[in-house]
Amino acid sequence: MSDVLKIKIDRSVVQSNSLIKKQYHMTLREKQLLMIAISMIDLRDLHRKKYKISIKEILEVTGAGNKNHSYTKATAKKLSNREIPLIDSDGLTYYVDWLDWYKPYPDGTIEIRFSEELEPLLYNLKKHFSQYKLGPMLKIKNFATIRLYELLNEEVKRLRKQLITYNINDLKKLIGIETKYKLYGHLKNRILNPAKEDINKYTDLKFDFKEKKIGKRVVSIDFIIDKECISKKEVWFDARSQKEIEEE
Repeated sequence: MSDVLKIKIDRSVVQSNSLIKKQYHMTLREKQLLMIAISMIDLRDLHRKKYKISIKEILEVTGAGNKNHSYTKATAKKLSNREIPLIDSDGLTYYVDWLDWYKPYPDGTIEIRFSEELEPLLYNLKKHFSQYKLGPMLKIKNFATIRLYELLNEEVKRLRKQLITYNINDLKKLIGIETKYKLYGHLKNRILNPAKEDINKYTDLKFDFKEKKIGKRVVSIDFIIDKECISKKEVWFDARSQKEIEEE
């Protein structure tokens, strides 16, 4: 039986850049659990393993104090059935579940393990990865906002770009709202403006955005990143491996 791991909000969520660019959707609670699980990965681990986590701690760090243990177990079970698209050596798309192991225990803990196909995207990463601190992201209460941060953070850290442009339809797919907000005004008021406020408030990334139009129709968004975010080369102390890690 695995030991129960302590959730530490100063840990880093480290993922390959290609994983960040995948299109997927899940609930906010599922995404929070996913980030917590990824933060459990020790950078010294060469291969995946099972992680046992206290439900009480999950509820505490996510601010879901009014949710019961059954709700969190249901969240973990749903996450185990969520699919993510991957590309094989022939360039064909196939789908795998995020988790291939989920086990609830009567002592108020759950045990999970990432699918084998995700191992090269989460474990033993030496280059082409991005990271962010777990704590600030748990303060954000919208899945699309978290995904927008991940995408912008990856672009900023990898390319040191101050101007990042996304086609409206592509962006909606990447942040999990492909079928919603057909009117740009709704997208701006319900997603982009709140996302800007939360990301600027809680994270290390500061940005503004402006629309690009063809005629009267908004077709893409320019995200303008604060210059200070571009100039700062991030080297963080990782609480798991007791060493500094740096984005590539």
